[in-house]
Amino acid sequence: APAAPAAAPTLQTVPPGSQRPPMPSIPSDPGTRRDYAKSTQDAFKENGLDMTVTATGEGATVMTLKFNFPAKTAVDLISGGPFPRQCKARGFKQVVFIDANGTTTWTLDLDTDKLTQK
Repeated sequence: APAAPAAAPTLQTVPPGSQRPPMPSIPSDPGTRRDYAKSTQDAFKENGLDMTVTATGEGATVMTLKFNFPAKTAVDLISGGPFPRQCKARGFKQVVFIDANGTTTWTLDLDTDKLTQK
């Protein structure tokens, strides 16, 4: 008999505002943030997520993710996973998610872990 398919891994998320472990010490200059945005985009694309990732704003402190598909489910998964902590450790202040339509955005404040939709 064929082997049963492996169960899909479950993502363990931390709700915004909940206690997160301390952040590691990581270089947090603008160039490092821009490089991190590029490697993040490459990693998402390797996993089948068509999106553009850039470090924007003064000092490249805003991580901007623009989806090329309806984004709400991805926003919830990404904002509840380890990615926001990784951004904060590098000196980012916000993560901005932009839906494919270009008019819906969500902003995650990395100091408060508050996600707001506009």
